[in-house]
Amino acid sequence: MTSPIQLENAWLERAEALTDREYPALRLAQQRSMNVLELAQARLRDQLAGHDEHPLGIVVCGSLARDELSQRSDFDYLIVAHGLVQPAKTFRQYRLACDEFAQKQGLERPGDTGLFGQVVSAVDLVDRIGLEQDGNTSTTRRVLLLEEARAVLRPDLHEAFVRVALDRYLSDEAVQPDSVPRFLLNDLCRYWRMIAVDYQAKAWARLDTANWALRYLKLRVSRKLTFAGSLVPLLAVPAHEPPSTKRDLRERLVQTYVALPPLGRLAQLAEFFPGDEVLRTTVRDLLLAADRFNDLAAKEDWRKALEELPSREGAQRSPAFRQGNEIAEDVARALERLLFDSTALSAQSRKYLVF
Repeated sequence: MTSPIQLENAWLERAEALTDREYPALRLAQQRSMNVLELAQARLRDQLAGHDEHPLGIVVCGSLARDELSQRSDFDYLIVAHGLVQPAKTFRQYRLACDEFAQKQGLERPGDTGLFGQVVSAVDLVDRIGLEQDGNTSTTRRVLLLEEARAVLRPDLHEAFVRVALDRYLSDEAVQPDSVPRFLLNDLCRYWRMIAVDYQAKAWARLDTANWALRYLKLRVSRKLTFAGSLVPLLAVPAHEPPSTKRDLRERLVQTYVALPPLGRLAQLAEFFPGDEVLRTTVRDLLLAADRFNDLAAKEDWRKALEELPSREGAQRSPAFRQGNEIAEDVARALERLLFDSTALSAQSRKYLVF
């Protein structure tokens, strides 16, 4: 087992140099995220004495993992079991430690959906991909562990999970190391479509319309950028120094998914393909949009204005909603350019994203 991959926190600095722009809101959010992550790692290591004896890892997802933490963010954590643990009360001790940390830091505990704040089996997430046994919850957890998770405790176990999960996706003998890994790409696309459908289903079922606007804008900006940042490393495989073996492909993807947040993976494209001007300027536009959205999300008055919108009717009369919606439209246009106009990605996007 290799040593745990170090998180690449210099990605934003490099992105600013490559795109010749500064992203102050993203810098502030990244620094806030790093501070909380480092504190969580230190506190939980101390509180959970003897943690090296248990095959239990703690990972965080959400804005904290994406380098986009705001003062209103949740502490969305999962305790990932990589084997059986004795005594059984250890699971509860880990959950209590995470909840206490969130409370002390003024972060919201995981919501009442049951997606986070739970113990999950790494084996089940890897083994049960597809078919009826792989429901919305298991699909969401597995994809989030690949897309945006960062280890708070036992990073070696998280890296091992990502490596084994990628092995599972690449295990088909027909997979060529220098082509787009279709099985993984399809699962990422399935998850993106699933959360888009779930948003509509929940909007229909929910009688209380509070916070609909913020959920809608997060889906169109934050979640969409997360999906794109997880998709592009796969589409770039044939164009950027194609690997010669499946193992090389797996290790490249392990490095990409473990070390970088989704925005970091998007920014990395400008480094991989320096001669593609459409790609470079589009990456800049995406980072600018993310910077503007993070700046808005950190403002209490903007969030309050969205909370007061009762329904979609008349939302365009709200300056707060229009601000967020304009950013969402900018993201949509920029992603179309990135995927279908850039030399590096256009051929693979047309080949793989529909059929």
